[in-house]
Order: sequence, then C-alpha cells, then structure tokens
Amino acid sequence: MASKDAFHLHTDLPDDRRIEKELRFAIDYLNANRLSESAKWASELLSSLKSRKSANSSMTTSFMQDSLLEGGVHKERDNDADDMEEDEQEEIIDPSTFTNDIDRYPIDNAQSFDYTFYERKSKANDAVNCARILFDLREYRKACFKVKPYLHPRNQSAIFIYYYSLFMLSEQQTEEERFQSSENISRSCVTNPDMITIENALTEYQKKDQLNALNLYLFGVVLKKRNKKERAKNILIQSLNTYPLLWGAWTELNMILKKEDQDLIKENLLNHWVKNFNISSYFRQVQQENDSITVNGALRRYFPDSVYILNEIGHACYLSQRFGVALDIFKRLMSLDPFRYEDMDLYSNILYIQENYGELASLAYKTFKCDKYRPETCCVLGNYYSLRGDHEKAVLYFRRAIKLDSEFLSAWTLMGHEFLELKSTASAIEAYRTAVDIDPTDFRAWYGLGQTYEIHQLYDYASFYFANAALSRPQDARMWSALGECYQNNKKTRDAAKCFEKAEKFKDTEGIALYKLAKIYVEMNFSKEEAAKFFKEDLERRDRENYEGKETQEALAFLLKFYYDKKNDTQAKKYAERLIEMNGPERRMAKEILDKIESPF
Repeated sequence: MASKDAFHLHTDLPDDRRIEKELRFAIDYLNANRLSESAKWASELLSSLKSRKSANSSMTTSFMQDSLLEGGVHKERDNDADDMEEDEQEEIIDPSTFTNDIDRYPIDNAQSFDYTFYERKSKANDAVNCARILFDLREYRKACFKVKPYLHPRNQSAIFIYYYSLFMLSEQQTEEERFQSSENISRSCVTNPDMITIENALTEYQKKDQLNALNLYLFGVVLKKRNKKERAKNILIQSLNTYPLLWGAWTELNMILKKEDQDLIKENLLNHWVKNFNISSYFRQVQQENDSITVNGALRRYFPDSVYILNEIGHACYLSQRFGVALDIFKRLMSLDPFRYEDMDLYSNILYIQENYGELASLAYKTFKCDKYRPETCCVLGNYYSLRGDHEKAVLYFRRAIKLDSEFLSAWTLMGHEFLELKSTASAIEAYRTAVDIDPTDFRAWYGLGQTYEIHQLYDYASFYFANAALSRPQDARMWSALGECYQNNKKTRDAAKCFEKAEKFKDTEGIALYKLAKIYVEMNFSKEEAAKFFKEDLERRDRENYEGKETQEALAFLLKFYYDKKNDTQAKKYAERLIEMNGPERRMAKEILDKIESPF
C-alpha cells in the first residue's frame, strides 16, 4: 500500500490484506489470553482500516498445531488440498512468523500471517480455559490452583494464565493493604511477596529461554513494578521482537523510555509496521509533538477513522499548547466514539483552561452517564467542580479517581492543585510527590511542588523542583520562566537571566521572559544595548496583542531615555509621544525630553 506520506513513517506499512490478517490473529490471540486492552486496541484499529476491494477467494480451511502459542492456527488453502491426510496438514509455526522484518520477508512469503487463532483440544488447554474463566470472575487463587499441574515450558498458555492470575492477586492484595494501612492520601509502600515469587519464577524460565512473547511481557511488567526499569526495558524489547502486535508491551515500554533511548528503539526493535505507533507515542512523550503529529497524520491515511490516532494527535496538540486545535480534535473524537472515556480527563483540562463552563458541564454529564466508576470520569467531574470554585468537592472526586486506580497520574496532580487552592500545603506536597513517584517525568507534579514551596518563600527547595520540571520538559518556556522567577526571588540574578533566555528561545507565549530579561540587564548594569533590544522586542509583542500596562510604560521610558542619551532624537521623540498619552510618573519626564528635542536651542 504505497503512500506519498510514506517517508513520514519509520517503517512502511504492508498491503491492507496483510494488516487485516495480522490484526485478526492478534484480536483472537490476545483476547484468549485475557489481554483485553491490547485486543481492544487491535480491534479498534482493524475497524478503522481503510478498506480496499478484496480479491475473490474460494478457500477451505484446515487446522494445524502451534507449539509456541499452545494452540492451533486456521490456515487458508486451496480446494485442491481437500484430499490431504490430516497429518500432512499439520505444521509447526515458528515464532518468527509474527516478527519478521517486512523488508526482509516479502508479503507473498509462505509465512505471512495467513492464519487465524485456534487452540487444540487437550486436557491442558481445558484446564487453561477453566483458569481463564475463573480469572474473568476475579477468582485468582482458584485460577492458579486449577492450572498449576500443567505448568511446563511447552505449555506457555498455562504459565501465562498462572502467573498473570498471581500478578492480579498481588495487585488486589496491595490495594486492600493500602486502604487498610493508610488513612491519608498517600500510597502505602506495600511489597507483596507474590510479586517476588513471580519475578523469581519467570527469571528461571527466562534464563533457559523458555518464555514466549506474552510471558516476556508479563515478566517486563513485574520488573517495572519492582523498579528494575533497565532490565524491564530489555525484556519488553525481547517480547516485542517476538510478537510486535502486543500493544500492552509497547505501552509499558514507552512509560520507561527516555529521550536518550532513541537509538535503542532504532537498533534493537525489529521493523514491524506497529513500530510507527510506538514511535509517534515516544515523540509525544519526549516533547517532539510536531514529529508525533506528522507520524500520526501519515498513519491516518491507512486508518482514517482510528480513534486512537485521533486521540494521539489531540494529546500532542494539548501538550504543545495548541488548545483550539486540540479542542476541535476531541470534539471530532466524541462524534466518532460518543461513549468514550479514555483521555476525557485531558479533554476536560482543555475546557478548564479555556474556562468553557458550558461544554465542561456537558462533558461531565455525558461521562457520568456513560460510566461513573471510571477514574477519567471522576477527573472530569473534579475539573467541573474546580471551575465552579467548589474545591472541596473537586478533591472528593479526585480522591474517588485514586480509589478506582491508585496510579492514575492526572488525579494525583489535579488533587495537588486543589489542595493548593484550599491552602492545605502538606496535602498538596503529598499528592504531588505521589505523582512524581508514579512518573518521575511528569512535569506538572514537579511544577506543582515548585509552586508550593515558592508560596512559602522556600526558594532553594522551589528552584530544585522547578529545575526538575524544566528537565522533564526542556522545550517548555513556562518551566524556564518559573525557574527564572524563583532564582530572581532568591537573588540569583545571573541564573535567572539564563533561564529567561532559555524561555525566550523556546517561544515564551506568556510574554514574561523578555520583560524580565530587560529588567535584569538594567538592574545589574549589564549591556544597555541588550536591555534596549529586549524592551523593544517586548514592546512590539505587546503592541501586536494590544496590551498596555505598567510594563509597557517601563519599556517606553527606558527606550526614550536610551535613545535620547544616544542622540537619536527621531526614536526618542517616537517613544516620548507615546508616553505622553499615558498616565503615570513617566509622563512628566517624557514631556521634558520632548520639549528639549523640539526646542530650537
């Protein structure tokens, strides 16, 4: 499927028929193994795939055994094969079937996803299916008990459902202990022994190279939970190289990737078309929003109605402060998926920033009617009450979001903001610190901590947290401006100047940096020429925005005196005439200088 936008993609997409086959297999395979979020992602992507006229095919089917996936596969074949003996129809599918670099393995290759997922009938698989049903009913102990006799390296499905059930049991117990052991908002640092058991067991299997893609994924998740992120990164990459359509593994990997890991992605991950989705998400996370939008824009040619891709573009626009565009995208998203709850907290943030009370109230009503027990819904309601000024009720809903998902980052950060409004400093700090524990790259939590300490004039602490916010979003002018103001308050003027210079470099939309830089250059007796340059640029920006205030008068007064001292009467007269039209102490000075300029003597 050629595209003029193909150069925007890091890995070319194959023919849509091949994509359909891969996604259909993924949906059945992942759903059978209870990886519902990954299966959901694949199914939504499949439903949005741009359709092309399918070639007519009169094919019958045969079932084949698959030792790797612990199930059979359903392979298309010609009618001429009807007379084949059953043993001749069997085939062992190599794991590379699902991971081959598409450039090295042409689309018409015999191993090109012409399969649908099918599990053979056996006692072991009967036990696995029983365990899966118990898993669905959240009877995790019974699921483990049922499948334990069948744990064997050749039965990867049994290994997965056993340790996946144990993992969910561990998570459930951790949540219970957290609520029992802590009455405040913080997460209890509970280490569940089951998590250690899972890690040790999967480590032994992995040493002997006895884990398939799903079990490697589970191993990576456990290592990430145990804060062994470098090892988790390598295991998740191994999982994805084995089966690249495992979306959950991409999601977990992106959460621990850093900006310096770009080469790691290029060199260690095989070139499968799904890699494009990971790269676009990675770009968004490392503040390359334009690159993320470009990749997603190219992907939309293949998946024009994909709510996932549209959501990614909206998220990138939000992070790059293009709130108007982001708002339009989220409206389009709601029209495509009216019962959507994913990232609706993000949508509510945009409406909150724009103080769009009517649409925020409407969104709160819709999400509440859709599913009131989602953390995203609770955050939307929290933002709604916050905009109304009811901060206590906002806190109530953010707490509810955290009860539903203790690692829901937005809820912790937004709750910190509300505690600041309520002048509850200790609770705000605790909420922000919890957010930082969950995601050390979350600039909002670092920024919130900086604000909290700055309010109490603890500038050394505040500058530390603002610096972390700036490191998390190094191209965000707001972070550098906040750090600069903190240094300025702490009498670290040279450091403040460097921060304001960075803020201006990264297009300070708030218009703080230029004025602050000019003031520093004047107060510290730095270059008057540079100060004049900053004041002039700041004045031009204010004129474009039709904004006049005290800062405008200061800029005009400095420029008037600067050009008068330089004997540049033309420029001095221009600024004097503007200053005379304003009220303020500088008006008298402007009249005096203007009289001198116009005086024949």
